[in-house]
Amino acid sequence: NVEETSAHVTELKEQLEAAKQQGALYNSRAVLFGWEQIEYPQLAELEKALEPHANLWRIAAAFSRAHPTWMEGPVVEISTEQVEQDVDEWRRQLYKVSKLLVGHEGPLGVISQVRAKLDDFKEHLPLLAAVLNPGLRERHWRHLDETLGKSVKPQPGVTTLAMLLEEGVDKDLAALQEVSEMASKEHSLEKTLDKMLAEWRPVVFDTAEYRDTGTHILRALDEIQSLFDDHIVKTQAMRGSPFIRPFEARVHAWEAKLIGMQEVIDEWLKCQSVWLYLEPIFSSEDIMRQMPQEAMRFTQVDRLWRKVMASTVAKPNVLQATATEGLLASWQEANSKLDLIQKGLNDYLEAKRLSFARLFFLSNDELLQILSETKDPMRVQPHLKKCFEGIASLDFTEGLLITAMKSVEGEVVPLDAPVDPNAANGMVEKWLLQVEDAMKQSVSTQIKRSEAAYKTSRRIDWAIEWPGMVVLVVDQIYWTREAEVLIAEKGLQGAREYEATCSEQLNDIVRLVRSDLTKLQRTTLGAMVTMDVHGRDVLTSMVAAGVDKLNDFNWISQLRYYYDPVRSTDISIKMISAEVKYGFEYLGNSFRLVVTSLTDRCYRTLMGALQLNLGGAPEGPAGTGKTET
Repeated sequence: NVEETSAHVTELKEQLEAAKQQGALYNSRAVLFGWEQIEYPQLAELEKALEPHANLWRIAAAFSRAHPTWMEGPVVEISTEQVEQDVDEWRRQLYKVSKLLVGHEGPLGVISQVRAKLDDFKEHLPLLAAVLNPGLRERHWRHLDETLGKSVKPQPGVTTLAMLLEEGVDKDLAALQEVSEMASKEHSLEKTLDKMLAEWRPVVFDTAEYRDTGTHILRALDEIQSLFDDHIVKTQAMRGSPFIRPFEARVHAWEAKLIGMQEVIDEWLKCQSVWLYLEPIFSSEDIMRQMPQEAMRFTQVDRLWRKVMASTVAKPNVLQATATEGLLASWQEANSKLDLIQKGLNDYLEAKRLSFARLFFLSNDELLQILSETKDPMRVQPHLKKCFEGIASLDFTEGLLITAMKSVEGEVVPLDAPVDPNAANGMVEKWLLQVEDAMKQSVSTQIKRSEAAYKTSRRIDWAIEWPGMVVLVVDQIYWTREAEVLIAEKGLQGAREYEATCSEQLNDIVRLVRSDLTKLQRTTLGAMVTMDVHGRDVLTSMVAAGVDKLNDFNWISQLRYYYDPVRSTDISIKMISAEVKYGFEYLGNSFRLVVTSLTDRCYRTLMGALQLNLGGAPEGPAGTGKTET
């Protein structure tokens, strides 16, 4: 009797355990008396000898208890995985026990019997696995009924494995397994679909307040986008499976849902990026007033944005937030409006730039900063350097009249007449155009006055009384004028005399540089020395070449400035056959490093290019004077 033998073996194990505890107790008392510890080798031997017998009868008892349950119990209550696990585990342990009980005929006989019964039952495991497949649905049972001509679906609480075997269901195992395998694959697809939906349920939009606008924006959408990419690929792969037919409609609906959600979020983010760009622009009353149609469109988009974001903050779940009826169409319409707004904005900026071409040197953001605060002309100050070569800032009176221009070096040149930005009624390009005209007129006036003062003042006094660029221009005018007069009157001797004069003038300026001067005066004189040295060197080379006529190529190939204030306010600059008008652009008081023979060659090429309405740019190794030129 398996149960009795198992109980007897268990009792023996308990007795051995009790004996071990008794021995441990005796040894603990021996310690108190300082006696030696007693060893009980027989106990260890008995325990080792009993262990395989105990395992054998434990397995035999467990199987004898389980077998009736498996065969006669309700089959639907059996766990196929647990049964397979138990059978495999018992067979493996029986193999180990058989190795330890070699020579014990009785136990080995028991092992053979138990193993044979396990092997017999194991043959029924494929039937159990096929019948108890969790993926089997009613449609599969109906298909089996039609195929086999009988009902094989287990009835809960009634059908047993023994009954199935009696009915010969095991003979139809091949058909059962085929349907079961198909059911498993369908079930796997169904679980994947359910898992995707479960993964989306807790996903929420991460929103953040945006500045002081009173609304929110979306952020950190990388995880959501990654989930989209993963699930769309999985769904499309599922659509290609031959086992998808039972869920085909559901898969198509889920794919449409995913793609719809992604389209909504794509349009949403597109709208957000443009809204973030336009919101600060249209928060300006000046822009709203100057672009009424675009402002009205933006107000409509802004209203939609705030409404949707308020709803999203209240219910941030992605599945819910993107399921709002008409949301995709609303975002698409909003983006169409934003496209029109951007086009209108670009056209508006283009019109401003065409009115005052120097605004092309400003980026859209910089130009919008100016246009959004047209009531405050001071907002233009940080951007003046990009529009005007030499103007770093403008001097404003308390009444916001512009009275002077200031270079980055700190040189101040008064305007002939003040410019009133307020008279332009907020049209920045209009009063900047007036500033440009006033700049040219003021530089022209300064040159005219300086040219007149040159005749009546000592050269060293005159050089430190006028703006730097004016000194250089007038210096060049008089260099050209005096050289031509002397060459025309005395020929080569005139060139020699003027060379000597230039050397004297240069020495005077050098002595002046050593005196106590302001930083601006020193910069002016430094540039003047550079130009005068070049002028003196030109005369030296002309004397060496024997130039005695004004139409000699050595003279007409030089850069010459001509100015007759009686006839015209224009200054003509000539070089060989090229002639251009002086631009009267205020350049500030910048330092001149050097003028080389390469500089003159570049001048000739560039002057010829300008004469032909072309441009040019110096190119060459470092340190050859490109930047200075």
